Amino acid sequence: MTLLKTSLGTCEVQRYPKVRDQTLLPFDHADKMLLNFFANESILSHEKLTHTFIVNDEFGALTCALSSNCSVTHWTDSLLSQIATKKNLSLNFVESSVEFLNSTDEFINSKNPLPSRRPDLILMRLPKNLNHFKHQLCILSECFPEIPIWFGIMQKFITPQVKKVIEKYCINIDAGRSEKKARVIKAVFPATQNTVKTDILEHAESYTVTQQGTRPFKIVSLPNVFSANSLDIGSRFLLDNFPDLSSYKSIADFGCGNGLLSIFAGLVNPNITVTGYDESYHAIVSAKKSAELNHLNNIEFKISNCANDAPDQSHDGVLCNPPFHQQRRVTTDTAHYMFEQAFRVLKNQGTIWVIANRHLNYHHALQKIFGNAMLLASNPRFVILCSTKTEEVL
Repeated sequence: MTLLKTSLGTCEVQRYPKVRDQTLLPFDHADKMLLNFFANESILSHEKLTHTFIVNDEFGALTCALSSNCSVTHWTDSLLSQIATKKNLSLNFVESSVEFLNSTDEFINSKNPLPSRRPDLILMRLPKNLNHFKHQLCILSECFPEIPIWFGIMQKFITPQVKKVIEKYCINIDAGRSEKKARVIKAVFPATQNTVKTDILEHAESYTVTQQGTRPFKIVSLPNVFSANSLDIGSRFLLDNFPDLSSYKSIADFGCGNGLLSIFAGLVNPNITVTGYDESYHAIVSAKKSAELNHLNNIEFKISNCANDAPDQSHDGVLCNPPFHQQRRVTTDTAHYMFEQAFRVLKNQGTIWVIANRHLNYHHALQKIFGNAMLLASNPRFVILCSTKTEEVL
């Protein structure tokens, strides 16, 4: 049990997915400072704060603590964050009307961007991706002129680049004081007559991949997608050593991002079907647009926590480029969960191919789950591993 104690009271918050390292908490002191500041503001303010807009509340700590004090809108790019917050609301028996919006809703519902109600206050946790931070502040500043925003940030993440972004979009900035290595920066969005770009792809970057064995293809990435403006070196190594999929019918791509691996697989093997899964809304929109630009109709992309909605034994093969971070926290738990899900969705004799940094030692995890693991290629930084689901381990 992990209790979050602030001036607003006490609530229980858990990480989702659960992690093996129990020292990893679902909140930090920046969360506590934001909540304590909110409590003080409610006391000092002549008018009660009735609607709070919360950005990047990873596990729902802010939402759970505030939802009994005011109405809340929870805005994120992460399906996992939405799931975690809903689980934690239920854990605290909070019957609230929290409004959940993902990072693409404001473009789909462009006539009524972002929340259905104008907030009194915006609370924001800093995302890991600086481009995503810029993107979010651009939208918020245009949607909510003259609304105050408070940033809860651990001191070590307040870089010159972060300061420049805040200064670009905000006025009346008050950095406050540091407390237990955290800080709440208060600011206000200026009055503006700008309108939000209603086509989400106006916020995207793109690049062209030239790879032997197929025609050049274009990749589109929204701001919160990994390696948004260029091909990362790990993916390049896998493309150079790509498995022969000609004998397979159905391939899954776990953590598909902008769809790079899915699109290459579909281009080289037009007779297979490829399904890409990712928990980032920006990733799924990016991947769908990438497939459309490359005129591929044998690929689909689904928002999902690592294909947990896919039926058992539904794929012949799985491509996997797993992250080893959850936001800023280093963890291999996501990769291990991906390997377990791969075993579940693979048919007998199905294969998973994994590209990873060699120091992560995923060979042992695959061996434990599949009963076998083979090194296909390696360089000083990366390895490509594969495991096959056999009758002996069913």
